[in-house]
Amino acid sequence: MADSNPPSVPREGYRPEWLALEDATGGRIQPTGDFDVDCPAFDNAFSALAKQWPPLDDELDIWDEQTDESCNNTEVRIYKPKAEPGTPLPLMIYFHGGGFFAGTLDTEDAQCRYFAAKTPCLVISVEYPKVVEPGVNLDKIINQFAVPSVPWCRKRAKELGADPSKTFLCGGSAGAMLSSEVAYHYMEKGDTSSVTGLVLLFLVVFPYTYGENGKHKEKFKSWAENGHSQVPIVTRPLVEIVWRKYDQRFATTNVN
Repeated sequence: MADSNPPSVPREGYRPEWLALEDATGGRIQPTGDFDVDCPAFDNAFSALAKQWPPLDDELDIWDEQTDESCNNTEVRIYKPKAEPGTPLPLMIYFHGGGFFAGTLDTEDAQCRYFAAKTPCLVISVEYPKVVEPGVNLDKIINQFAVPSVPWCRKRAKELGADPSKTFLCGGSAGAMLSSEVAYHYMEKGDTSSVTGLVLLFLVVFPYTYGENGKHKEKFKSWAENGHSQVPIVTRPLVEIVWRKYDQRFATTNVN
């Protein structure tokens, strides 16, 4: 396990509520750069965090399935609230975060439960491989898993009595980036019916190097100010390590 709250980790200046949450989930994770250590440490921490959400009174049916070969037999988790008869629910296709190197169906299970219960909607959370696995890069995640998951989820939603004509994508961080990439894929093809909406939570829109080299670098100072201060979860050394795994070229950017 990665070291949690070693003596060098600062706790001054953090709200007691945050420190209590860190302690309840095993302490602050400090990345080592060894993905064999860091990936399970992050997954365990975020799975523990999901259990800290308040319980729901709403009744949900939740189960796991496997897609077909069209999206490489990936795992999905389905959240189905009790709907009024004759009222088909919209469909949310959810992609978890985790920097494309971590994250599982468990790490954002709590969010999916709340979306399903409180929207309400049918939620299908889609798993995908990570860039730390041999032969995996962002293009493969997008084109071989995420994009083909849309027609599979829409078909499954119809079988479950939901309304696939109201399909929206959702995710946080890497999951938000993945959602936007998938939506753009269909828009570029002129398909405006497969994806009808997006919910993007703290979307990743450009690489961390843009904060130092981009046109508006004076507005993006967090890496310089906080990147090496052992802040919770996302440190600069972690981002540098992960970004190199993406197998993408970010020397230039079109962000203005």
